[in-house]
Amino acid sequence: MRPGAAALAVAFTVGAALLGGCKRSTEVVLPPVPSTVALQPTTTSPLSASLAEDSLPTVPNASTTTTLVSLGPGSVTLTGVVTGPDGPVAGATVHIERIVGAQVASSDVVSAKNGRYTASRIKGGRLRVRAWRSPDVAGTQNVVVFASGTTTLDLKVKKFGGTDVQWAIAPRNPMVGQLVNLVVQLSTTAVGADGLAGIAPLSGVGVSLTPLGVLQPAVLEQRLSDAEGRALFTLSCNAVGSSAIDVTLATGEQAHLEPPSCAPLPTTTTIEVSIATVPGPTVQTSTPAVTVPAPPISLVPVPVVSTTLPLQ
Repeated sequence: MRPGAAALAVAFTVGAALLGGCKRSTEVVLPPVPSTVALQPTTTSPLSASLAEDSLPTVPNASTTTTLVSLGPGSVTLTGVVTGPDGPVAGATVHIERIVGAQVASSDVVSAKNGRYTASRIKGGRLRVRAWRSPDVAGTQNVVVFASGTTTLDLKVKKFGGTDVQWAIAPRNPMVGQLVNLVVQLSTTAVGADGLAGIAPLSGVGVSLTPLGVLQPAVLEQRLSDAEGRALFTLSCNAVGSSAIDVTLATGEQAHLEPPSCAPLPTTTTIEVSIATVPGPTVQTSTPAVTVPAPPISLVPVPVVSTTLPLQ
């Protein structure tokens, strides 16, 4: 589904899925698919993709060098504990950089079961450090320290993952008897091998709707999210009033949607016109109802309630 997509002409089978057989086929012109924010395969998190862009503290009597920089061997030990929302993080990559002027030397160590990491026999000076573990935790900023002797530096990481559900509807203000397109968008945030968190669509996930109001799905069936993480449903306004929809994912997670209320159709006005100068019968004219195309609609995020374990 692309922003500004034209109206789709599809063959809609009335009662086929609900009654177990094909009653009749009618070609129905659907309203345009709602404009949505196109998600890229990955989107970098607030953590800078270029570590060299981070500012460094001023060091007294600092000077530049034209020789190659090395991280060791030296007499400094850098140690600390990597901690996340659930406590110490085992198996985290701790990336250590020693910076001299515009040059950088780096090395990685891995945290132990208790979350502790140790980098021994390295050179001192300005060190820039961050930690992550793919695909679930990462630090959202680098930590800069001036190390000498045995230096302790504890690192905090943030947890990523789970399912994000967003939705959009078109037309934005549905009316009674009108067909409506509903898009449900599934995505997740994961940490890559480089320690950067990115947004990725969730494809192939079953999505089911449970209507709780006047806005009803044309066919009650599960849809699978596509390569962009989107599942498209066709609904109709059966009466004037408010509506709500429960979304259930095959993962066991649920979300609650509250689309706009269904409005009545515009009334039709009949005007009688008598023309005195021209003999003839009375002419009756009718002003038809006019449907204004819906403007582009942004995806609306909704909270997700997990009835089982969240996606990893």
